[in-house]
Amino acid sequence: MKIGSTIRRKSRYGDIRYIRRLSSKRFMIWGKAHFMRGSEDFIDYEGGPFISLDGNLPDHGIDRVIKKIQVSVNTRKRNCYILITN
Repeated sequence: MKIGSTIRRKSRYGDIRYIRRLSSKRFMIWGKAHFMRGSEDFIDYEGGPFISLDGNLPDHGIDRVIKKIQVSVNTRKRNCYILITN
C-alpha cells in the first residue's frame, strides 16, 4: 500500500471501512458503525475489523505490527483512529 492511498473494505454488515496510509508507520481507519467498543489496547468496529496492539491486518493493507492506537480528533470522519506501526 503506497503512502497517501486509501482502500475500502466492507464489514460483514455491508458498512464501508476506509484505511489510508499516512506515512511508512501511520495508518488512518474510519467508517460508519452503529456500535463500537475499545480501549487503549484495541478497537472493535461492529462487523469488523477488530484491531489490537501487536496485531496486524494484512487483508486490509496493514502488514506491519500495530504498536499504538490513537483517536483522531482533527477530522470530520466518523469513528476515526490513527494506527502507529513498527
